[in-house]
Amino acid sequence: MTAWQLWLVGAVILLVAEMFIPSGFFLTCVAIGALAAMVVSFLPVGFTIQIVTLAGVTLLSAVAVRPFRLARPKLRAGWLCHHGEPFIGQSGTV
Repeated sequence: MTAWQLWLVGAVILLVAEMFIPSGFFLTCVAIGALAAMVVSFLPVGFTIQIVTLAGVTLLSAVAVRPFRLARPKLRAGWLCHHGEPFIGQSGTV
């Protein structure tokens, strides 16, 4: 496998893992960095530059995602969804 294929496989694995692990978008940020490293791998540069690109783009994407993470309401541990909490103890018709 070439370098760009390895970066692509790594990015896909990270995106799939993000769906199953509630990491708060961190794995998505690393996947974005891996995709940027994949693009850089097409240039005649060494592996060190690809790693630096991975780290830099991951950091930039994490900083860019941070305001959206802070705006999202936090779920309490053990709760999958808190939107139904106002209805606990209420009567309803189905």
